[in-house]
Amino acid sequence: MCRRLRELKYQGPEWEEFVDALTSYGIARLRLLISTGVIFEEDTVFGRTQRYSGLLDQPGEADELIDDVVLAGFAIFVRKGLVGRQWDPAKGASLTTYFMGACKLAFRDVYQARRRRHRRVFEHEHLCDDLSPFLFDHETLNDDDCEELLDQLTDVLGGEVMQMFGMVRDGYLQSEIAEHFGVTAKTVERRIAHARAKVRGFRPKNWREA
Repeated sequence: MCRRLRELKYQGPEWEEFVDALTSYGIARLRLLISTGVIFEEDTVFGRTQRYSGLLDQPGEADELIDDVVLAGFAIFVRKGLVGRQWDPAKGASLTTYFMGACKLAFRDVYQARRRRHRRVFEHEHLCDDLSPFLFDHETLNDDDCEELLDQLTDVLGGEVMQMFGMVRDGYLQSEIAEHFGVTAKTVERRIAHARAKVRGFRPKNWREA
């Protein structure tokens, strides 16, 4: 099979049929590993991937994650297994075993990248709603006001504390936040408390009335 795929130069109908079959297998297998939580319990070369609250609860998030992981795993398989000639079914793992190994290798980085992106979107959409009752009579802000408020709050509190607010709202434990920033849980607790006090006394500059 390896020889035939190289002869095809990784193109054409036969190659596309191979890609479709292998990635479909990977999608089905990865969906099972994620839904059962097994993928978070397995040790890889990177160690275990910690499951973060909230991410996979979003509609369509699991399917998008699976697609991204399988694509990344397939790229590893082609680069290392086929072009790099590291996969030889006569000497080691089967095709599906090697491919799923590549997917598991890709999973941690893809998962964490999606978590970071989810957290940034989350901060934009929800952080203002959480903080605005301290500042205004109305409960929510329009997009332009939200952007302006975020900029002003970041100037007052600092970008790192704003990220901590977002992680608290996202359901992270203080120990998880502390690990992320390389500080102690007590430091996180103090910084959040200090920031909340600042927020309660904060008034935006040049604010447009709603």
